[in-house]
Amino acid sequence: MPEQTRIATAVSELARNAFRYAGGGSVDFTIEGSMTPQVLSIRVSDTGPGIANLDAVLSGQYQSSTGMGLGLSVRAD
Repeated sequence: MPEQTRIATAVSELARNAFRYAGGGSVDFTIEGSMTPQVLSIRVSDTGPGIANLDAVLSGQYQSSTGMGLGLSVRAD
């Protein structure tokens, strides 16, 4: 169950960002493989202008004027 919550939260945040900053987008879910183990692939895409100050965002130096200012964090488990 915790994995489902993490996936739902991540997809929700990405979709919210696509809507808020790019004006819309799409979310595609795919199950890859026909036998166990299968892989769930989720793609959130938009056609917006891209992320301004991307280098600063990725380096953790950018402070957003909206939201909490933390952006999306990437965590490898």
